[in-house]
Amino acid sequence: MSGTLGADDWYVTDVTVHLSAADNEGGSGVTETEYSLDDGETWEVYSGSFIVSEGITKLMYKSTDNAGNIEEAQRREVRVDKTPPNTSASLGGTAGNPPWFVSDVVVTLSATEKAEGSGVKLIEYAVDGVIWCEYSSPITISSEGMTTISFRSKDVAGNTEDAKSEQVYIDKTPPEARISFDKTTSKIIVSGSDNIGGDVDVEILSDSIDHAGTETFVYELTDDAGNNMMLSFERTTQEADGGDRLSSVKVLEIGYNDGDPIAPVSNDYEAKFAMDKKTGELKHLTCKINIGDTAIMSKYNGQKDETTITLKDDEPKEEKVTLRGLVIVELVTDSGKINFRY
Repeated sequence: MSGTLGADDWYVTDVTVHLSAADNEGGSGVTETEYSLDDGETWEVYSGSFIVSEGITKLMYKSTDNAGNIEEAQRREVRVDKTPPNTSASLGGTAGNPPWFVSDVVVTLSATEKAEGSGVKLIEYAVDGVIWCEYSSPITISSEGMTTISFRSKDVAGNTEDAKSEQVYIDKTPPEARISFDKTTSKIIVSGSDNIGGDVDVEILSDSIDHAGTETFVYELTDDAGNNMMLSFERTTQEADGGDRLSSVKVLEIGYNDGDPIAPVSNDYEAKFAMDKKTGELKHLTCKINIGDTAIMSKYNGQKDETTITLKDDEPKEEKVTLRGLVIVELVTDSGKINFRY
């Protein structure tokens, strides 16, 4: 027999069977050789080599001489498996917007073989292609962002499946809000930020105004996975001394993923600015943020094209730094708290 022998007496290619017979010295000579591929149920006269393909074949063969003597049939089991296993992955977790999950994801691997195959010996997997490990139980993926899990199986004969992969997308963290002055619209605006750098959709759910001119907004911020944040704040806009405009905001409540709203520490964001009537360029801008006992101010001088940042907290000494260009301090949310950045 000729073929490529794998493991555990299994061939991993078709097997070519060659039969030959010889009579005893002085005998009448061989007249024919027969073989059976079904454990003796049916017999064929051997006329040349033949192929045994996949599965377990019960090969029998015998010869007859010219005197009519029939050899006792010989038996041999030929095992052929040319086909690697087929592995599949199933993902379990709390689904967000496709293809995202908003929880840890449990990856379950399973492998199947053809009925006539040698059987699955092992399943292997690799997370982000780092190292291959033997699979023994479901795998939990908790890292946010995209994780690639690769997997493959090997059968008893030694056939190894080509590796497959699944991309697992996880975002468990709701977006956060950024409140800042927008020089293009000359308004204090709301934008969103995502912890894994995805897009954030910002939608105004309600907008009301009282008799004193104070507007109350409720915003919903939603990331690609479907995590959401609710933000409500008050905004007032009025004329200031010297023809400047003054706009101020106070955050009232913050909520995440439809949870109970959180009332943050006392805060306000104020932007005082003036535009050049001839050029339409920003002449100057002063932004002030108060968060509890901390105050930060950015003051932009259009003629010098520089911004001075001043920070004051419970320390007696102010911190001050001057930066080139327009730098605008922002009021930002952070897991239900209020902070600032620039």
